[in-house]
Formats: sequence, structure tokens, C-alpha cells
Amino acid sequence: DGMKLFGKEYTTASFKNTFLVAEPSYSVSFDGLEINDEGTGYVLGGTVTTDIPLSPINIEGIVTVKSGSGPFAKKLAVEWDNEESSTAHHFTVKNIEQYEKERTITASWNGKKLGLSSKQDKPFAGEKTYLIPSPDIFAVMDVDTSHSDKILVSFSKPVDTTQNFASFVKYEKRPGGAESAINSSVRKNVVTLYNDSNWRDYSELKITEGVK
Repeated sequence: DGMKLFGKEYTTASFKNTFLVAEPSYSVSFDGLEINDEGTGYVLGGTVTTDIPLSPINIEGIVTVKSGSGPFAKKLAVEWDNEESSTAHHFTVKNIEQYEKERTITASWNGKKLGLSSKQDKPFAGEKTYLIPSPDIFAVMDVDTSHSDKILVSFSKPVDTTQNFASFVKYEKRPGGAESAINSSVRKNVVTLYNDSNWRDYSELKITEGVK
């Protein structure tokens, strides 16, 4: 009631409030391209993180994964683990096959399902390509920097856990960056690199030959 709130002279007045609503935001990170338990192919996992809790139905379709390129690219099934609303939505692509000839796996994501226009989505949308070599080749398939605290290096075959992987890492420090140790852990074919500065002191990283 305007009169009770502001006095008799405001009885018929109208009032207007302006509200600023933040645009949705999200990010996508990956777990690395890991050899499956049978050793016959690969599994790709990742997480979509949103600014507010969302139900699974609002998230499905944000990430698309395809095998190959061009008109013959094959869309792969993306499985979502969440059953309830959350801000962290984990997904998995299973049974990524390895063929006699090298090929690519491409993961792409966009916020169209979140109601973002192309302009709004530009800071968030992206694409990531993995190169899968033939079965007889031991090579780096991907170096993932989507995490703030670690770097994931995916090889095409299991990595020998007895070697000191950090000795194969060469790096360049940023101007003024401090010297800090690089540590590593190995799970099957994925090597995870850690650094005390969360890589803020480094501008470039290289994996040298000799890894087995």
C-alpha cells in the first residue's frame, strides 16, 4: 500500500526497480584420455562446472564428442553421472576404439542449452582434439591444461611407473618466476604433473624423448 509506506500523496504513484541479472557461466575440464580396463581402447572423462546448481536435463548436450573428422565423423555417446542438481557434472565417453591408422577424437562444448547467445558464450565455448596413433606407436596424445593445479599428459600406451617422469620435463620460467619442484604421478597411460606454484611461474613446458 503506497499511502501507508510513503504518505497520502503517493497513493496512486507507481514505483520501478531495476534488477541486474548475471549471465550464466560455466567451465569444462578433462580427466585425460585413459586406457580402458580391457586395454582395447580409451575412456575420456571430464567435468562441466556451472555457477549455480543445475539438473542433469539442463546439462546434457553441452558436450559433444566425435571420432574422426569431416563428413565421416562419428558422434560418440556421452554418459552423465549426475542424478541430482549440482554445480559439478561429470561425464564419460567409453569404448573409444583404436584403429590401424591414426585418427582424431574431438570434444566440443557450448552453452546454447544454458540460454547463452553466441556472443555471451564466446568466453566459455571451445574445442579440444586428441590424436590417437596406430596401436604400434607410443606417443603423447594430449597435454591437458584445463585444471588450475595440475597438467595431465596422456600417452597412447601405459607408462613405466619406475622411471622419474619429472626428469623428462623441460620448462621455461616466466620473468620473475620462482624455482619450484615438479612432481608427478602415473595412472596407466596418464601422467599428472604438479607444481607448488600451480604453474603460475612457468610459461612453457616440454616433454623430451626417452619416456617409456
